[in-house]
Amino acid sequence: MPLGDVADVVETTGPDAINHVDLERSITLTVSLEPTAPLGALVNQAEREILGPLRADLPPGYRLVLAGTADRLAETVLQLAQAFLLSVLITYLLLVALYRSFVYPLVIMATVPMGLSGALLSLVLVNGVLGWTLPLDMITALGFIILTGVVVNNAILLVDRSLQLWRDEGQTYDAALYQATQDRLRAIFMSAATSVLGMLPLAVVPGQGAELYQGLGIALVGGLTFSTLLTPTVVPALMGLLRDMQPQPPAPLPVPSQPQAAGRR
Repeated sequence: MPLGDVADVVETTGPDAINHVDLERSITLTVSLEPTAPLGALVNQAEREILGPLRADLPPGYRLVLAGTADRLAETVLQLAQAFLLSVLITYLLLVALYRSFVYPLVIMATVPMGLSGALLSLVLVNGVLGWTLPLDMITALGFIILTGVVVNNAILLVDRSLQLWRDEGQTYDAALYQATQDRLRAIFMSAATSVLGMLPLAVVPGQGAELYQGLGIALVGGLTFSTLLTPTVVPALMGLLRDMQPQPPAPLPVPSQPQAAGRR
């Protein structure tokens, strides 16, 4: 039986192969980006301006998803966030085991937000003032994880010395804080200066492939510098505030003097 007797034959174009994703028929649209294009910003723009309106008009049974590098970006960001939280938790638990207290390690961990703020501020200044193009990519984000184990060293010196003067040498709490800051200030700035100067070529010296690690170096240098400048003032202040918040023992009552009986010999 001829095909034309039972159907209308129309010449048209169609796919030469049927692709499947998760056992469902799929159509793949591939987009190539420039090497300097910010992937995260483009993914957000595509979700907001293209995929969002298209999903509102899709018929039932159809869906739009991002794949390839864009899909791995979201997974990588989630893994970095988990690694950052895990590093903070491990550092805190290690300090708890060393000091046998849940309170003093919190004072030390207060330097972590200062380091992260310094890293973000350094990236903003470099991009806005110097005119460099340093996006917050995955390699730069590794610097924030590294900072969690670096910026706490200065605070450890201050807290350990102040507790030593207060508990072992019998000084008053305020005097111990002042003396600990005076004793450890030189060591803090010397150790921070050697670290910053050692990482400075990584941040400012151009070279082949410098765009890969330059953001990491700037984040480390800025975060460590900012936290070092604030640690000698913020950590003793937090220690004093912590002491003021703890309940103080009541002052002893004065003992009344016993009257002496007058007598004659």
